[in-house]
Amino acid sequence: AIKTILSMKAKEGRITVIDKLVVDKDKPLTKQIYDVIIGFIKDELDKRKVPKKKVGRYLVVLADDDKYLKLAMRNIPWLYYVSWDRLSARELLYADRIFMEKDAVLRINEKYGKE
Repeated sequence: AIKTILSMKAKEGRITVIDKLVVDKDKPLTKQIYDVIIGFIKDELDKRKVPKKKVGRYLVVLADDDKYLKLAMRNIPWLYYVSWDRLSARELLYADRIFMEKDAVLRINEKYGKE
């Protein structure tokens, strides 16, 4: 199911691969992640004329469990995160857009690519 949903979302152009999400621990964490994600979806929001507080449901698939990234993302109500090895079909299906770290894509491909 995961492989099928990922293929469907990719065909629809709803997956964005990010090299690596990194936060500077000396600056406000949530603002950093918010700015990065809004930077990716700004044009989409402008076209739909949607307020930034009601953007939809966005999922970030992480390659590793990073404590600071999780702290930064948990305060953004429309942004969900999951480690690549805990990814479920339900999370993928309900996500309006998916952001995946490059290493997470490689690991998912290793796990599901041969099936």
